[in-house]
Amino acid sequence: MNNIEEILDKIEFLIENEKIDQALKLIAETEKDSPDNTDLIFQKAEAYYYNDEYVKAIEVYDKVLELDPDHKDAWINKGIALTEKGDVMDASKCWLKACDLDPDDWVPYMHLAFHFQETGQWSKAIKYLLESVELGNPFSEMYNELADIYKELGNADKEAEYRKLFEEAQKQE
Repeated sequence: MNNIEEILDKIEFLIENEKIDQALKLIAETEKDSPDNTDLIFQKAEAYYYNDEYVKAIEVYDKVLELDPDHKDAWINKGIALTEKGDVMDASKCWLKACDLDPDDWVPYMHLAFHFQETGQWSKAIKYLLESVELGNPFSEMYNELADIYKELGNADKEAEYRKLFEEAQKQE
């Protein structure tokens, strides 16, 4: 298996199937020939993340970002790992950076929305959830999240509007 793309596919498969030790072993073998391959390093961070080793994952995401400061997925996933570690303020900075890098990707907006929802910053949560939905977020649950926020704010009309959108989206799935 000499082709780096094939190796990366195998590593991704191993991680998805929770064979983290095998994935890390294959990464270590491959790093000898490709020490600065950002895709390989990113997969290493993913392996640590899926093994609940958030500090290691963050360190490795940082290495990816050192080599490629515009690696949007590294910014997004570093934010997720920081949240797992309990560092939500730095996590939101990562997602904002990802939004700057790709303003048309709904994923970082969704993470920002959940962050602001958890911290009770309702107007920001609504702003980012709406942005995520407008950019094509495929999860109908976002309408339900919006309804929950409007319920929290005491806005029964908006809550009902988004519950209805949620129900309609559920029927289409």
